[in-house]
Amino acid sequence: MPRFTPAEKERIRERLLDSGYDRFLADGLEDTAIADLTADAGIATGTFYSFFDSKADLLAAVLRREAARVHDDLEAILDAHEDDPETAVRRFLERASVAIVENPLFRRTVARSDRERVHAALSAEELKDTHDRKLSLLVPYIEAWQDRDLVVDGDPETIGMTVLYAAYLPLHRAEFGAEQYPRVRDLLFEWIATSVTT
Repeated sequence: MPRFTPAEKERIRERLLDSGYDRFLADGLEDTAIADLTADAGIATGTFYSFFDSKADLLAAVLRREAARVHDDLEAILDAHEDDPETAVRRFLERASVAIVENPLFRRTVARSDRERVHAALSAEELKDTHDRKLSLLVPYIEAWQDRDLVVDGDPETIGMTVLYAAYLPLHRAEFGAEQYPRVRDLLFEWIATSVTT
C-alpha cells in the first residue's frame, strides 16, 4: 500500500465518504462497486481496505456524518428552548422526524435492506456507540430539566429513548395514509411533549 501523509489520508477518507454518499444514494449498497468508489477517490481498489473494512462500514460512516449534521440542528433546538422543555421536545421530534424523510440517503437506507446490512456489518460495540451517541444529546437536557422540576421524574435514558424512537414514526407513514399520518404524528408528538413535562 502506498504511504500517505495524515493530510492525504484525511482527504482520501473524505473523498470516499463523498463518493459513498453519491453512489449509495444512486445505486444502494448492493449495487455499488468498490472499484467505483476508489476510482472516484483516486486510489487503487485494494487501498479501500486501508480506510474501511467493507462497503457497509463505509455506508455506516457516511450515515454517521449525515447524522452529525442533524445532531447540530437538534442541539440548537434544545438550546433555544432550554427553559421550555415542552416546546423543546415537540420541536426536537418535528426536526428529527423531518430529517428522516428529507435526507435522501436516510430515506433510501431505512426503506431498503441496506439498513439490515449496515447493522450486520457493525459490531455490538459500534451499535452501542451509535445508540449512546443518540442518547447523549437528549439525556443531559432531561437531567437538567429534572433538576429544575420541569420534566417528570424517571430514568433520563428511558425518557430520552421514548422521545428518540417516536421520531422514527415517518418510517410508518405509508401505513397510516397521507391524510391520517399528519394527525397521528401531531397527536403523538403532543402527547409525548406534554407527558414528559410537568
